[in-house]
Amino acid sequence: MTCRPRRFACCKLRITRSSRQSAPNRIAVSRGARLKAYGMRATATIRGQSRNVSVPVRRERRPDGVLSFSGEVRVKQSDYGIKPESVGGVVNVKDEVVIRFQFAARRTDRACPVGR
Repeated sequence: MTCRPRRFACCKLRITRSSRQSAPNRIAVSRGARLKAYGMRATATIRGQSRNVSVPVRRERRPDGVLSFSGEVRVKQSDYGIKPESVGGVVNVKDEVVIRFQFAARRTDRACPVGR
C-alpha cells in the first residue's frame, strides 16, 4: 500500500530493544508450531512525530521453518499532533487507535540488502 501523507497518517515502528516473556496461555497456534512472546521497545513515528512505545510481539515457528511475527500497539493520535476527526458533531473518532502488524520470515543464504 502506498502511503499518502496528505490524507493519511503514515506510521513507522523501529524496534529498539526486545526481551523474552512467558507466552500467554490462550493463544491459538497451528498444529506443530512453537510460540514465543517478546516484549519490544520501539520508536513509533507518525507524521514526523516520534514517541517510545511498548509492543508485545508473538513469534510462531511453523513446521515448515517459517517464523511468523504479529503484534499490536495502541497510540493516541493527539500524542502525534493529529486531531481526531468529527463529522458534523455527530460522528466522533476516538483519540486512541490500534496499529496491528503481521509479517513472516524464512531463512535464506542470501544477504539482506542494507538500508531498505
